[in-house]
Amino acid sequence: MFLEEVLRNLPLVSAALMYAIVAVQIMRDRYKTWTESFFMAGFFFAGTYALSDFLFFTAPNYERAVFAAKLSISSLTLSVLFFLLFTTLFLRRMKDWYLVAAVPTFLFLSAVWIGMVSGVEQTTWGWVVTYNYGIYLAWLVYIVVYLEIGILNMYRAHVAAKKMSRTIASRTLGIMFALLASLAVGLGTNGYFNAVGIDTVPLFSTVVAIPALATLLVVLPLSREKVANAAKYLASSRYKVLATYLVHVDGTLIVSRSAVTEMTVDRDIFSATLDVIQNFMRASFPYLSGKWMKTIEQGNLRILIERGRYTFLAVVIEGEENDILRRQMKDILATFEAKNGEKLTHWRGIAQEAQGTEQVLNAFLARGSRPETGL
Repeated sequence: MFLEEVLRNLPLVSAALMYAIVAVQIMRDRYKTWTESFFMAGFFFAGTYALSDFLFFTAPNYERAVFAAKLSISSLTLSVLFFLLFTTLFLRRMKDWYLVAAVPTFLFLSAVWIGMVSGVEQTTWGWVVTYNYGIYLAWLVYIVVYLEIGILNMYRAHVAAKKMSRTIASRTLGIMFALLASLAVGLGTNGYFNAVGIDTVPLFSTVVAIPALATLLVVLPLSREKVANAAKYLASSRYKVLATYLVHVDGTLIVSRSAVTEMTVDRDIFSATLDVIQNFMRASFPYLSGKWMKTIEQGNLRILIERGRYTFLAVVIEGEENDILRRQMKDILATFEAKNGEKLTHWRGIAQEAQGTEQVLNAFLARGSRPETGL
């Protein structure tokens, strides 16, 4: 039938949208933090799931159908894991114990290839999977639980977004409802078809195009109001910025700003000390050659360091570090260096020649704090 032929090919649309999201993130240099990596991995495996379903629906023989079925279920299993991890880190700092969530995932991946998929059967429209239903039902519980936790995290992000911007809030709500709709239609029809024995193409890998399209529209750099801003707002409640230092790699302080009542450290001594510590670590441990220290921590006080090509940015915080603050530091440093590339390449040590220093400082500390320009 014509409708079944269309449904067999529609997962390609879902796969294309998922892979487009990954491509956009790579083009925007959004893959260097845990949050961004989990986001990309989730969509990559979701796209692979849809592509595998297409290969399964159109498989020319039994062996390829079995392989495509196992690849499809494995990809969905991994996608759900990364969705959970991404939405968790959207709200919190990365902690090692979060990776415990991967244990059930890898157990089910083993089960998929060893015994959960017992075979496939050919029907009038294509192939259907035959399962070991005990393992299959346990796997289905895993999928539902991980998705529910992820959606709950998304709801919390939506609540945070409402405090910032109606536009951002509407986007987070749109993605959440698109995901819920695809789950209701996809998993609902897949389960119903299996339960009553309806012989037609399952819909889940087709309807996941709905949240994929909603997400793609959000990640495209078409608007100044980004969903990530909601995450920044939420994450900022867990730390307090005490000071910011922008330093040339030769050790020259370009500009700094501190909260009026919080920091009394001499700014030149501070920047010089950071340079000494970095050089000491590289000299003492040769395998660190070419690498920079990322964090200095003492009690609840942390110095976060991000390095560009010509400069590095040090932000002193009290509280909990997170990926979103790190991404903000990377972006601001990249923007500053792009604006001052020529001056920084031929740096003369004159801090006043640098442009855009005020924007660097304002990103972390309000104008009411004390600005200090390096000499």
